[in-house]
Amino acid sequence: MRLFLALGVGIPGIFVVIGIAFVLFLGQQVELHCQRAGGDRIECQRTEIPGGLVTRPPRTNRFQLSGAKVGERIFRDDRETTTSPAQDSTLYTVLLIVDGAKVPLTNRYSSDYWEHKTRADEINQFVGNLQQATFVLKQDQRNYWFGGLFIVVGSSIAGLFITIAIVAGRVQRRIESLQNRR
Repeated sequence: MRLFLALGVGIPGIFVVIGIAFVLFLGQQVELHCQRAGGDRIECQRTEIPGGLVTRPPRTNRFQLSGAKVGERIFRDDRETTTSPAQDSTLYTVLLIVDGAKVPLTNRYSSDYWEHKTRADEINQFVGNLQQATFVLKQDQRNYWFGGLFIVVGSSIAGLFITIAIVAGRVQRRIESLQNRR
């Protein structure tokens, strides 16, 4: 029974600690602050803020912005099997057009084209609207869903072990009470 309880605490504890680590230490926030500097010139500052408890200072880049577009990265899968054909996967990100070059807004690529299209459209609307003086875009890239998944799985395993321990204790007490009656 002690081994069972040790496993019931240890295994879920590992999952929960890993989940908390994902949330606290991995990922980053990216902030884009832009303002018009006269005419059609737009000066921007992009700041990467490390996630959670990471102690490195934020990284900041300054540049002149011309626009934005959705960039894609295609990953080729040449492994064709008898049950499934080879499939390519396309991931997207927002590319900032800076001095004629295309620079990723973040290092995050995802399969959600429309999320990145919406962000690029917001940036382009600011570039095209001469009446709008400033623009701020914040993107949180911390791994809440992945860390949360580990926390939920760990908590579920702990709940299962606790339930089994309670039921086993009750069954054992019932057996003992029946043996004492004889």
